[in-house]
Amino acid sequence: MMKKLVISFLIFFLLSNILPTFALSDNSIKIDAKAYLLMDPITGRILLGKNINGKKAMASTTKIMTAIVALEEGELGSKVQVSKRAAGIGGSSFRLLPKEEMSLENMLYGLLLSSGNDAAIAIAEHISGSVEGFVELMNKKALELGAINTHYINPHGLDAPGHYSTAEDLAIIARYALNIPKFREIVNTKEKTIEEGNFTRKIVNTNKLLWSFE
Repeated sequence: MMKKLVISFLIFFLLSNILPTFALSDNSIKIDAKAYLLMDPITGRILLGKNINGKKAMASTTKIMTAIVALEEGELGSKVQVSKRAAGIGGSSFRLLPKEEMSLENMLYGLLLSSGNDAAIAIAEHISGSVEGFVELMNKKALELGAINTHYINPHGLDAPGHYSTAEDLAIIARYALNIPKFREIVNTKEKTIEEGNFTRKIVNTNKLLWSFE
């Protein structure tokens, strides 16, 4: 029961872009957010929610779907070459350099632990040959999962017109991702040293819950 509760809480925390703050008081939950959802990851039952189908920018939670598609369509040992487009993207970065090569597996660590926008572009180009082709796969997968109020424009999550999701859809997508063993392994990693590419990188998971719960 405790494990089930913790997993539910982790999904709740994962959606922190939509769920800024919450507090427990007298067995009630007070949430200061325009939209939120708490889902049982085992059954998919919605435990708590408000404005669950309101479309909002999803920021780096986009990368959950990027990882899903990469894990299902790619080979972990394949080598990803970094393009100028990937290395030049703004926002959070895995510090990739043009023409640098790294395994898809290590790129996924850079994507999910460092929230690397550059890793997202590099992965997309590696899997589909273009960002645009990869985004088509992302949107197709969202529909397959029943996330019908989600639409992707890019694989990294920088705000763009037409790039949106909902609290319910993000919970559906997160629930699916956490059932992929490699995804679960990566997001459960506290820190990792990658000795591949042009220099050694040590990355630390920003999810503080990993240090708070067994």
